Amino acid sequence: MTDKEVQQLIKKYLDGKAGPEEKGMLESWYVQNAQKNTDIDYPKNLLAKKENGLQEILAMEQLKSVPVVKHWKWLRFTAAAAMIIGLSTLLYLTVYDTPQTDASIAQANDIAPGKNTATLTLANGKKILLSNALNGELAKESGVVITKMADGQLVYEIKDQQTGPADQMNTLSTANGEQYRLLLPDGTSVWLNAASSLKFPSTFSGLAQRRVELDGEGYFEVKKDKEHAFVVVSKEQEVEVLGTHFNVNAYNDESNIKTTLLEGSVKINKDIILKPGEQSSLLKSGSILLKQVDVEEAVSWKEGYFRFDQKDLRSIMRNISRWYDLEVVYKDSRLENLTFSGTVSRYSSVSKILEILELSKEVRFTLEGRRIIVTK
Repeated sequence: MTDKEVQQLIKKYLDGKAGPEEKGMLESWYVQNAQKNTDIDYPKNLLAKKENGLQEILAMEQLKSVPVVKHWKWLRFTAAAAMIIGLSTLLYLTVYDTPQTDASIAQANDIAPGKNTATLTLANGKKILLSNALNGELAKESGVVITKMADGQLVYEIKDQQTGPADQMNTLSTANGEQYRLLLPDGTSVWLNAASSLKFPSTFSGLAQRRVELDGEGYFEVKKDKEHAFVVVSKEQEVEVLGTHFNVNAYNDESNIKTTLLEGSVKINKDIILKPGEQSSLLKSGSILLKQVDVEEAVSWKEGYFRFDQKDLRSIMRNISRWYDLEVVYKDSRLENLTFSGTVSRYSSVSKILEILELSKEVRFTLEGRRIIVTK
């Protein structure tokens, strides 16, 4: 922006007439250019916002106006080279929804985000690709009608109390670049992340427990039933609940199984009790670690965005790889240890996300087909 345009925005800002986009544009421009333009008279509250950091700006904007959050994505990225003690780069920026070009990432080869689809495998072995299935009734099993709703959700509805065989299991699976929502016959809602699967009985009638098996990542809102505990089995872990909201990350390529509790309480491996706001990590050694975490980060995928706080690039790129169905290749393994913090929509094209990470000046990306090359 020219100095004249900046002055005009400042006047609107001070008069209280600046809209959310204009406020964000001015605040973002100030952070990047104020020290170079000392002749411009900046509003004191804008100066204060700069000193407090844009994370505080986000908190204030959320309190004032929820729609601002929906249209703007405030990001704070920190890139720190782990092998150089004390070296870090701090950026404050605003990302707009309008397309931006960057010669470093080939736009022609851009990759679209994942979508809401999955494959349902019935107890008889029949497979139903849900993206191709029409809305309405898909199948009937053991007195349960399986329906695909208009919003894409898969619903299991009990039509009678017929008791089915305990081994009559269904499996909902997502590949890379897929996610899906499921309503189980007991009323429990499950959101399944990319590259994940959930195995469950077509009906819980006549069963002592409501047991399901998760591979990958899932978020659960369990229907309360004091007589029948809900149990999620993931490799060496069992999470037992009566009714609560929690997230389980049990990908095979992650170093441990993480369970994050949002409300209620859960029991891990019949021993450890989690409280809201806590996360357990089951290590390969069998030990379980507990810590307080930002639960919004753990379930951000369900809400439609990537959120990470001081996460290493290796972990971030694993998430990007699953959602965009891409292979990631590092030319220098030390780059995997760079850490970033930020929030960005999962529904952006992959080039937009990579461009944001490149703003750290610590890493560059080249997109070759479905492969991302990571270089310094």
